[in-house]
Amino acid sequence: MAHVRLLGAVLAAAALAGCSQAEDALGGARDGAEGAVREQAQRLSDRLADEAGAAVRDRVGAELERAGVRLDGPPVCDPSVDLSALDAAAQGRVDCTARTTDGQDVRAVFRGRFSTSGCDGELVVTVAGRERVRTPDLQVCG
Repeated sequence: MAHVRLLGAVLAAAALAGCSQAEDALGGARDGAEGAVREQAQRLSDRLADEAGAAVRDRVGAELERAGVRLDGPPVCDPSVDLSALDAAAQGRVDCTARTTDGQDVRAVFRGRFSTSGCDGELVVTVAGRERVRTPDLQVCG
């Protein structure tokens, strides 16, 4: 009878060890899946930011040209995209700087929504600290 109890205890311990290993394996799989999702989200964020930055850069030049302001070169833009509240589109902004041909500082800020099908939002451009362009519902990419 003591052998049966000892065998039962050994089998129970082995079963628990197996459960622990299974839980560890499931936890590792979950961590791997979460890592893959984070990696995919980062790639999407980077792609949206690159596309938005290029589109806003081109649009800033076009809007300033329309306002009679000539740039010394293309604007340098720094996009940031926030996927934390991702629904159909991500939120973000693109900050750009440039210089006019007569040496005045240009600052442009686009705030809006970014998706793989387009970007829309507000663009504000200042030259030498004075607002020259404000477009509240601008479609800049897509």
